[in-house]
Amino acid sequence: MKATSREWGNVIELAEKLAFSQDILTERKARQKYFRYLSRLRKKYGPEANIIASAADFYKSNSKAIKALIDAYHLSEQNQDYKNCTWISSSIAHRYLNNHPINVQEGCHWTKKLKKDLTIFFDDSCADELHSCIDILQENDISVN
Repeated sequence: MKATSREWGNVIELAEKLAFSQDILTERKARQKYFRYLSRLRKKYGPEANIIASAADFYKSNSKAIKALIDAYHLSEQNQDYKNCTWISSSIAHRYLNNHPINVQEGCHWTKKLKKDLTIFFDDSCADELHSCIDILQENDISVN
């Protein structure tokens, strides 16, 4: 069983409150509500790639976010959820190549996965991310075939 559209609407609303928090106290309260709600969804539905990836969006640690996203990616692969594979590989490639220090080797690996995933499920914003990642790799003398 998957989370309902109404539940995802709540996730989006809580994520927006967190993303647009104006001060530290508001941000802290919004973060607690967001993660509490995702925790309830995890308990209700078990490991679901959307829930794991949504949590990773707001992890303060990039390495923790990447680990969670990789777990979500593998779960999506197992469930043949190709839409999430595309979205998640895009997020992973972005994180490896747009956070300091960049990890060119892993960024290249996930950019190749994103390129493959886009042939199965195409998404305009993920295609834009692919081009951005390829540009970063080329700046570092890496070619993505």
